[in-house]
Amino acid sequence: MDRITDSDAPALAAFARPRAHRWLWPPAPVTLALFAAATCLALWLPTLALLPIWHDEVITLRSLEQPTLDLMGNRLKNAHSPVYFVLLQWWRALVGDSVFLLRLPSALGAAFGAACLTLVAYRLGGARKGGWRAALILAPLFAGSPILLAEAQDARPYGLLYGFLGLFACSAASLVDHPRLARLAWDGSGARATRGLRRPWYGAGIGAVGSVCMLPLGGLAVLAGDAALLWAARREPCRPLLRPWFRLRVLTLILLAPLLYGIV
Repeated sequence: MDRITDSDAPALAAFARPRAHRWLWPPAPVTLALFAAATCLALWLPTLALLPIWHDEVITLRSLEQPTLDLMGNRLKNAHSPVYFVLLQWWRALVGDSVFLLRLPSALGAAFGAACLTLVAYRLGGARKGGWRAALILAPLFAGSPILLAEAQDARPYGLLYGFLGLFACSAASLVDHPRLARLAWDGSGARATRGLRRPWYGAGIGAVGSVCMLPLGGLAVLAGDAALLWAARREPCRPLLRPWFRLRVLTLILLAPLLYGIV
């Protein structure tokens, strides 16, 4: 069975718990992610209350007036996931009917997704090969994207869907970067050394479950990620990921089974 070796030290260091002084000035990937999220929010937040409530938002807000169990049943009858509507119902009870606050979760979710995809660009470009340049270019492009701006201004599940899909993509990219260590983290081998590499497994699972919970069709994007992983597994280094990834997908389907059964 594979073991942790000295050659794995640089990869493990990237996932180690940051030292105290690094909380004051985070490492480059975290800094780029924060920059992307801050850029998006700086442009989006002032616009949230500018547009009036439109037709789909009116339907959403009217549905929130039902008791929670009736709301869930009604959404399932219409082949919609009730998760976002229940969360928005609780959020509305907490903050009231402010247009800005009702749309705020969508803006935060879309900004989080942009931050995660900026990290994907950083990884694909290489930390020392211009990945930071790609991330710096993508951040304002995300902020100025008409689609992301429209979804950030919409009290609908799409902004949060982008956030979960971004988390899924970022986590999957981390696993593909270090497939052997990721498998060891899943198996529990070298538990202390590979503890940091468990986070991408958690992120991939939460991202997949959250995407489907926000919008069942989000599962298509998750399946596209699965197909990309299978394509990457043609290379020998990525093959150790196949078995744990399959187990993760089975666990995902078990968690989603009640929701999928209710929709069908």
